[in-house]
Amino acid sequence: MIKRSLYQCSHAKVKGEHVYCEVGNDLGYEFYWRLSRGFPLEVAVCQGCLSYKENGDPIDKKDRGWCWKHAATEIQTSGDKGTAKAA
Repeated sequence: MIKRSLYQCSHAKVKGEHVYCEVGNDLGYEFYWRLSRGFPLEVAVCQGCLSYKENGDPIDKKDRGWCWKHAATEIQTSGDKGTAKAA
């Protein structure tokens, strides 16, 4: 069984550092952190949501998140043999 994900729901929105559901479902507070690191976003409330509207294919795991990618880029470009520069 494929779980419904916030990555695919057209009602999932990001405003500043807050991920929210425009239908009004309570998603909790930790999702921006999870989103930025590419972690799964299969929320329990979404699994039975009558308003869930899939807006495309699942996002490949390698294309999720931006924090790890940013850190890896900084490490590669810093010239300090693996020491990341401060952002």
